[in-house]
Amino acid sequence: MSEKRKLHYDVGQVDIEINHSHMNRLRVLQMTMENWQHNEGAKLPLDSRMGRMFEADSHKVNELMEQGKEMGIDNENFLLKEEMIDMNILFKTYGGERKTN
Repeated sequence: MSEKRKLHYDVGQVDIEINHSHMNRLRVLQMTMENWQHNEGAKLPLDSRMGRMFEADSHKVNELMEQGKEMGIDNENFLLKEEMIDMNILFKTYGGERKTN
C-alpha cells in the first residue's frame, strides 16, 4: 500500500500507522480508549455518568471487533456508515488525534 493510503494516529504519544480497514481503525479506537481510561478516566468513579458512558462505549467497540473477527474480516470494511460515524465521535470524545503528515 502506498504511503498516501496509510493513516497516522497519535495514541499516548506513540505514532500508529494503519491502512484504511475498519478493523484497524477499531484497534486504534480501542487503544485510544484504553489510554484515556488510564489517564483521564482514572480520575473518575466508575459509577459516574462518564464512567458508565465509557463502559458502554468500550462494550460497543469490543462487540464490533468481535463481529469483525467472527466474519473473518481483517482488511475489509464491514461497518455501516452510521457505525463509522459513531466510532469517529467516540474517537474524538476520548481524545484521539489523527496526525497530519
